[in-house]
Amino acid sequence: MLLFALVRFIGGSGEPGALVSFGTSLDPNELRHKAFEVDRTVRLAVHAVGSFEGEDALAVYGWIVDRASGDVVWQMLPENSEVGRGTLATADDTLAFEPGVYDAWFTSYGDPLRRVENSGDGFLDRLGSFLSRDGRIWYADAERWRFRLSYAEPSTADLVHGLHGTDGRPDENLAEPDGLVWASGPARNRNDHSYLFELSGSVELRLQATGERVEGELLDGAQITRIFDGEVVWDMANTPMSWAGGSIKNQEVDTTITLPRGFYQASFTTDRSHAYDHWTGNPPLNPVGWGLTITVADSGAATHIAAFDPWSGRLPRIASFSCVGDDEMLEETFTLPDTTVVMISSVGEIIGSTSYDYAVLLRQPPNTIGTEEVWSMEHAETSHAGGTGKNQLAEAILTLEPGTYVLSYRTDGSHDCSEFNGDPPDNPDRWGATLFAFDPDFDLSTVTRSDPRPDDIGHVGIDSTGAPSGEVLVRFKRVRNDEHRRATFRMHEAGTIRVYALGEILPSGAYDYAWIEDANGEAIWTMSRGNTTVAGGSAKNRLFDGSLALAAGRYTLHYITDGSHAYGDFHQPPNDPASWGVVIYRQ
Repeated sequence: MLLFALVRFIGGSGEPGALVSFGTSLDPNELRHKAFEVDRTVRLAVHAVGSFEGEDALAVYGWIVDRASGDVVWQMLPENSEVGRGTLATADDTLAFEPGVYDAWFTSYGDPLRRVENSGDGFLDRLGSFLSRDGRIWYADAERWRFRLSYAEPSTADLVHGLHGTDGRPDENLAEPDGLVWASGPARNRNDHSYLFELSGSVELRLQATGERVEGELLDGAQITRIFDGEVVWDMANTPMSWAGGSIKNQEVDTTITLPRGFYQASFTTDRSHAYDHWTGNPPLNPVGWGLTITVADSGAATHIAAFDPWSGRLPRIASFSCVGDDEMLEETFTLPDTTVVMISSVGEIIGSTSYDYAVLLRQPPNTIGTEEVWSMEHAETSHAGGTGKNQLAEAILTLEPGTYVLSYRTDGSHDCSEFNGDPPDNPDRWGATLFAFDPDFDLSTVTRSDPRPDDIGHVGIDSTGAPSGEVLVRFKRVRNDEHRRATFRMHEAGTIRVYALGEILPSGAYDYAWIEDANGEAIWTMSRGNTTVAGGSAKNRLFDGSLALAAGRYTLHYITDGSHAYGDFHQPPNDPASWGVVIYRQ
């Protein structure tokens, strides 16, 4: 067995005199690649041994692509392959190559959607089926698979040379087509590539995309959306597709659309399997084309297209925090009178799944005290913002309904605009968050800036009789460490109050919490683990939001904090950090 493995290892290193050689080290579920450059026209000989998957399809085969054009110049096909023993297929050919760069490929994934199991009843057929994986008889051919590209005339060997390293990687040397607007590049698993662009006039666009469709469902595909109203103006899923080669789930489109003046977002999204560099079936004939490419045929139309930059100064800023320092918890509250399309851009510190400096956008629903999360950098897709890897950028386009919102930005005690402890991002002054109105003509004067949660109130002797419903009786907010706040209020007749309180409560006990005492100093209500729910962030952040019936009398509201984990000192803050404390109001 050791000798056999050694022979396979040596055989896989190549053959003397061969320009490209994939030898006896080939296994099922592989994709091999080798790039070469031709200086002058030369004739090359191809010898390939693969396997059939059924009578009219190959499971294992090789092909050669002209990198500049993306055209397939040679491919092993059932019609040019000789049938060997069992499922073996052999192809030999000689052809001329013009000057240029070429990519030779060899695949052995087969097609999981075209699986043909051995139906023979003989002993050898049953043995082959038993020894093969997944019922694929052609797996047993692996020792015989070959791909060899050699010189038809040895004297021309100096006219061709192999490419190595980054020069040999097709994804690092993608040819830029004429009239290129944007290309997602070869898209890998679990990726969401997007491009914002503005058209100043009507433009015809050519769209070329390759993705994955299984049983009519597009798993990896492209869309173009108009930003203002979110309308999908083009969807690959609704466009006639053709086979892109390889597995039958590889599908491609090549179409043109005309878009009027406006703002648009092009996107290409992949799921968790079968994408560039991580195939689960034979790849398309142009593997690096997995994604979306947008071009214009009319060079004059290119003047009407521009990548959209929110920082160009054209978009009004509804709220903004820039160059934020350490240990900050900044907030800006604003009210939008109409439905508004916005873009949020935030740069902060995120390591793995943990966020240290980041933005959150909250909404305060009408007739309530609490808030709900609209968007958070913690839960958003981010990209590298330049510098050290923990500098991350998050951008999103949102449609906000009329109402009151709070934009907040939080930092910890290190690596921020005051003193970076690693290489800073490309734009350090953007360390923070900015909310743009996605309309150059948006009128900022229509935005009301206020704080719907005023400073602490401690009214004494308030009579509930005839008082307006919802009047705030006591409010403690933004409570910090080591505080004990108190306020007294009176009910001249029985009534109901609403309590909204955030605090720190663990199964072992309460550390930041509220309680209400009657005139005798007896606690009639206390915030506890049992009567609260999770408030977001750390599991110890707890929320009480409920009603209490009170008899006539005088009452005292208390709120106490210990020496850690309060407003301004959160490790993992709640969704509504500014409400750390308690508010009671009349129902």
